[in-house]
Amino acid sequence: MASEALIDLLKALAAAGAAGFLIGFEREWSNKNEGGGEDFAGARTFTLVGFAGALAGAFDGLMIAAVGFLLIGTLTIVGYRIAASGPEKRLGGTTEIALFVTYLLGLAAAEGMTLVTVVGAVTVA
Repeated sequence: MASEALIDLLKALAAAGAAGFLIGFEREWSNKNEGGGEDFAGARTFTLVGFAGALAGAFDGLMIAAVGFLLIGTLTIVGYRIAASGPEKRLGGTTEIALFVTYLLGLAAAEGMTLVTVVGAVTVA
């Protein structure tokens, strides 16, 4: 019984990590092709956020998921403010919103919604 739960957790982490990496890689690639400067989040950050969402969802605590939600939301707002006030005055918020959605996809993966996670990642990327 415990091994089934561990396998389910590993599946959720793999799906969330893969989703985060796919989205982050696409954001990095798009930014470099557009000649943009340094982005505040790339493939590694998106992968970690996906993992964080899956871990928060795996603990079955609404409070943990809500705290993670607020932390990722705060990171998203801070990232946007930094990008908007930088020398390039980048006002697009796609990367910031994609980071937020990656956390939600991690939560979905933890709830066993692997198909939703995969389709969501492909859609966002």
